[in-house]
Amino acid sequence: MTSIDTNPAFTLRASGDEEIPAYPIALRLRGKGCLVVGGGRVAARKVRSLVAAGAQVRVVAPDLCAELARLRAAGAEWEWEQRPFVAADVRGCLLAVAATDDPVVNAQVAAAAREHGALANVIDDPEAGDFHVPSVAQRGPLQVAVSTSGLAPALAVSLRRRFEALLPEEMGSAVAMLGRARRRAREGGLDETQRKRLARELAGLDIERLLVEGGLPKVETAIGSCISRYLA
Repeated sequence: MTSIDTNPAFTLRASGDEEIPAYPIALRLRGKGCLVVGGGRVAARKVRSLVAAGAQVRVVAPDLCAELARLRAAGAEWEWEQRPFVAADVRGCLLAVAATDDPVVNAQVAAAAREHGALANVIDDPEAGDFHVPSVAQRGPLQVAVSTSGLAPALAVSLRRRFEALLPEEMGSAVAMLGRARRRAREGGLDETQRKRLARELAGLDIERLLVEGGLPKVETAIGSCISRYLA
């Protein structure tokens, strides 16, 4: 079966207009300014994920839902300005999320983002913004993102749950081990050819099978065996 994500010829037509597939990207947001407009449950989800990514989050909303109020009371690492949105709020931000229940305000956030050079995510109208957030199955540093380009978000969630069920809980720790092995190879004085060979060997490990057979200790042993052939 051909994957639409890897088929450059794939196009989807809706109402006679050609839809261009979204460009998938993983952003490093540590220290980057991100604005969330709205104080409801959807905004709460966005705030949690942005804070988890290390972003400097500012929320602009007249009121906060119970979840955001609890986070704030617990000393959450984000700012709240208790007032309506104004266009200048977007200034200096990399991302602006329009998460209110008012389409007019959400459109104003998107327009202000365009004016100030920020990327906008409009919750109730993905096509009005510059990006949408995929549904993500996560095990530590491992992320499996499912996107329908904003056309069928419920399907993306359903598929994400199916992928999530297939990922062992320890997979994230195994990925972290592979990351440490990669650093050792980079810092161990190997030449480029050796690094590539080691990378291929590590990539060839059947991590899922190793986890089933012996858990993380067996993964660690297999990784160590690969590295020992190149590093003393």
